[in-house]
Amino acid sequence: VTPPLGAQASPADGARTRIGPAFGLHIGAPQKVSLALGAGRWRESRDNYDGVFGLVEPGLGAGRASVGYLRSRGNLNTGLGVRASALRTWGDPWSVEPNRTFVGVEASAHALLFNVRAGAFRRMTSAEGRAVLLTIDAGLFL
Repeated sequence: VTPPLGAQASPADGARTRIGPAFGLHIGAPQKVSLALGAGRWRESRDNYDGVFGLVEPGLGAGRASVGYLRSRGNLNTGLGVRASALRTWGDPWSVEPNRTFVGVEASAHALLFNVRAGAFRRMTSAEGRAVLLTIDAGLFL
């Protein structure tokens, strides 16, 4: 997560709410390599922040769109996140057939700039193939 831009509020407890960019680089199934771009609304106080975000994430084998919530604490920026995502495969994705659409939920854990993300998706298209898709990837930032 990049530092948010532009203070929106400054409550008495010193916390600030900001809107700013969000991005990430991920390697994993089924997208192979992907770049996430979006924005978030973050509430910051000292070394802690939490907020909501929206991302689009095109990749070599699939693309996804997500909305979620992220919470971080401490000097090492450790935290957890959860998101709802829609995923569409294309080309030659890892672990699943191309041209399939899935919706699901994902959870992530992060420390410093690194994260690990896992998800469970249900196929929405009527095509043959697996109906449930489990994903896992690792990356930098969101």
